[in-house]
Amino acid sequence: MFKHPDPIAWTEDHRAEILAALYTILLGNPQLKAARDAEGKTRFKMWWRLVGSAVEHAAGLLPQPLDFRELFIAQEAEDEESIELADILAIFKAEWPREFDAHDVAGFINTEFPKEEQRQAQEFLYPGVTGKFAFSGQSVGKALSKHLDDPVKKGERTLILRCTAQGKHAGKYQVIVA
Repeated sequence: MFKHPDPIAWTEDHRAEILAALYTILLGNPQLKAARDAEGKTRFKMWWRLVGSAVEHAAGLLPQPLDFRELFIAQEAEDEESIELADILAIFKAEWPREFDAHDVAGFINTEFPKEEQRQAQEFLYPGVTGKFAFSGQSVGKALSKHLDDPVKKGERTLILRCTAQGKHAGKYQVIVA
């Protein structure tokens, strides 16, 4: 399994070379030249910007490229929350093919006799809330902001909730199909 009989001792003995190699990989990071607000590829934005993109770039010499976004999406395919988010984004895409805002979603879930899709969206955005509540656009905006730029798989499609513009009270959103 291991090339060395005591991998921990070997690692301690070669710590300087290992750190030098890691720093070399990090310094080759193409994201160091990108704008500070450049969009990240994964839901772990800061990690991907600092580490993931550097490792992907260094792995470019391998026969099969490394793509953390695809790895995370594949791993999350079985994750219950990711499956629920994918379902909700598919509902939002069907309801609002172009753009929508938090007030649109609030109106969608604040119905007296909700359809299955409306109930599902309400339960996802407000887990554990029972009874009759009137959800405000502001609270919906906060709930939606937790899921911005998180790519999730729905069948063969990748769905991403994006904030397209900041308004006076709420942003405009769009479900992107990638």
